[in-house]
Amino acid sequence: MTDTAASPALHGDHLAPLAPSRPPLTAVRRVGILYQTKRLEVIALAREVEQFLRARDVEVIAGAITLEEQIVCQELDLFVTIGGDGTMLRAAHCAARWRTPLLGINMGRLGFLTECGPADWQATLSAVLRHDWWLEQRCMLSTQLDGVEGTTEALNDVVLARGARPRAIHVDLAIDGVRVDELVADAVIVATPTGSTAYAMAAGGPVLDPRMEGLAFVPVAAHLSVPGPMVLPSSSRISLRSTRDISAVLSVDGQIDLPVSMGQTVEIRASRLRCLFARTRPPEVFYGTLVTRLRRK
Repeated sequence: MTDTAASPALHGDHLAPLAPSRPPLTAVRRVGILYQTKRLEVIALAREVEQFLRARDVEVIAGAITLEEQIVCQELDLFVTIGGDGTMLRAAHCAARWRTPLLGINMGRLGFLTECGPADWQATLSAVLRHDWWLEQRCMLSTQLDGVEGTTEALNDVVLARGARPRAIHVDLAIDGVRVDELVADAVIVATPTGSTAYAMAAGGPVLDPRMEGLAFVPVAAHLSVPGPMVLPSSSRISLRSTRDISAVLSVDGQIDLPVSMGQTVEIRASRLRCLFARTRPPEVFYGTLVTRLRRK
């Protein structure tokens, strides 16, 4: 895998398109496995997957969730997750930095990000081993909070929400440096197309095709606030400044939570990183399974 500074996802100062591509015709020889540990059947399946790959002369580096950084830095050809979308999100943050393709085996409820389930994982991995797969790129968000060093990446969404006290937050919204309005709401969501089927959709936002470039902006329970949900171009720079001394929290992919004080500003824009997914099914499967997956909620 290459360092992100030299990543093929970067074309000068612009992001590469999200067009699907074929992976290099090199053998998949080193695979990482990250698995959820709360259920015995998930741990058992992780062992089965490891044995399946080792029997085909594939080196395997396996570990429980929380060990994603230690696993993905091992110069992997593929990173397999066994669990639900939460496990995929956890792996995605570090896999994107290493340009490592992700393949998820769904043991959760929804499985929007995963590629297969307990019934067909062997067929899926067999297809990958014989080079019958393709790479899907998903855009990510880059988030910076005043006073916090560095940026944080999100595959699904960034949410600025009320904290412990049940009071609406007051947020000044600016897009591309132009002030739009003060929002009074329970929360404000900025989602990628990948995250548009998560919290953003539950809050009345639009579903975006994961292959498109764009951001979903969705206020939650907004009170006398304009605007409502919007679809913005991926080049947009979104600024959210807390204007009242009300407890607020910034949540990145539901994985990282940071307190936000009055006067602090959250800057959100499209990340220069891409998350890569190893796919064996055609892109159109998103629409074929959309309603079924949503009904699992």
